[in-house]
Amino acid sequence: MSGGFFDYIHRKDVEELRSRPNRDNLQQLIGFLRVEEYDAAAEEFEQFYRAVQNSSKSVDWSDAHGGDESSEAAPGLEYWWNQLKWVAKAAEWWASGDTGERRFRESWSEYLQDMSQFYGENGGGSES
Repeated sequence: MSGGFFDYIHRKDVEELRSRPNRDNLQQLIGFLRVEEYDAAAEEFEQFYRAVQNSSKSVDWSDAHGGDESSEAAPGLEYWWNQLKWVAKAAEWWASGDTGERRFRESWSEYLQDMSQFYGENGGGSES
């Protein structure tokens, strides 16, 4: 089996993540991370999941954009996902047996470093 354990969730954009099947895949990914005792990573995905879910509830995209349901997501969510999706890819490939836990740990570490640099440059957030 090659990748695809969570239906290639890392290839989805934020708009696609709003659909029920993709939100379910995110929940499965979160569950996998919890089972593997990567609670901090699971919590990061959980926060992202809630942000995606809240953004789809708080905005009626078809009304806000003149009936265009394919409107772009909030820039903050896009940026967050563009960083986080590489961790999702590493987790997905680990879950499918294509790579090992070490690659996931590397991706998670790179993500944390990138985000701490981002928050450092933009004056917000905190390192964990």
